[in-house]
Amino acid sequence: MGSVKDLVVERKPGEIMMGRGEFDFSDRYSVFDWGEMPDHITSKGAALCTMSAYFFEKLASVGMKTHYGGVEGGGRYGPLGDAQKPPTKMRVSLVRVLKPVTAETDGMLSYDYAAVRDAAGNFVIPLEVIYRNSLPKGSSVFRRLKNGSITLQEMGLTEQPFEGQKLPQPFVDGSTKYEEFDRYPGWQELQNIAGLGDDELAEVRRLTVEADNVLTRELRAAGLENEDGKFEYAFTPARSLMIVDTVGTLDECRITYNGVDVSKQIPRDWYAYSQPEWKNEIDAAKAVSKKGWKARVTLQPEPLPDQLKQIMEAFYASVANQVTGRNFFPGTPPVAEVVSEYKKFKTAEMR
Repeated sequence: MGSVKDLVVERKPGEIMMGRGEFDFSDRYSVFDWGEMPDHITSKGAALCTMSAYFFEKLASVGMKTHYGGVEGGGRYGPLGDAQKPPTKMRVSLVRVLKPVTAETDGMLSYDYAAVRDAAGNFVIPLEVIYRNSLPKGSSVFRRLKNGSITLQEMGLTEQPFEGQKLPQPFVDGSTKYEEFDRYPGWQELQNIAGLGDDELAEVRRLTVEADNVLTRELRAAGLENEDGKFEYAFTPARSLMIVDTVGTLDECRITYNGVDVSKQIPRDWYAYSQPEWKNEIDAAKAVSKKGWKARVTLQPEPLPDQLKQIMEAFYASVANQVTGRNFFPGTPPVAEVVSEYKKFKTAEMR
């Protein structure tokens, strides 16, 4: 299915009936859209499955509809509370994936979303809906404010924001999902792409803020901050909204502890620092054309240093323990200790 998890289809969805499947979470990871990296992060898949199940169940407890159907434990699927060890497999309801038809003219790609707009229901909405509670360094918002593709008014701001700024209220942002690279064309075009009515778009935005509030509350109770993240939505056969894919993990969210990243941003920062030539080749290849860019990259990523790999393994496990309040990963130090080790690593290796 992707660079970090696989999908087993048990029953295919149709036009008017949802299917059934299983997410099988792996220890793979990816940065810069590269796909599978040369090494794996032990127990990452189990931590992702555990955290996503925890948050799906929290969303369901406040009446939000999702495609989650339990995690595997003891030969059956059930709630996370029944699991005796961290699960790696999750039962989910499936809907259709209606990808746009792609055309290329003079090296430029265009996308036709007619199939999405013509569908009555039972399909994935081809958008990634992003919530932003703060604006960390590197946020795309700064670039977009500079080039005018987003305005302060759209963000509910009156002054130019600064790196690390906490927003007065969550900013609901959005991007394309099935294109070669994510675009942020603004909600008017995104609404047209997905064929959303005004009421449906308003409901997507409302649900995003509500779900963000649930995640933020739970993470804050564990001593963590939910800086930003994404949700993905689908329509049921009756065209009601439900949250799909996975939620609340270190891969979907940027999570910090006392201002220090504890999420997927860490390997991104490492590779940008340690292999700038590889990162520059990726950026240059993407700038030439968004199609087949990886074939134009001559360099290959190196594995993570052993110490950083162990730190990442500890972060995934310790955050899962701390958020769920269960010792799913025995012997894992608390998040504060892992943060301390990461700070020492940065001081020694990333000067």
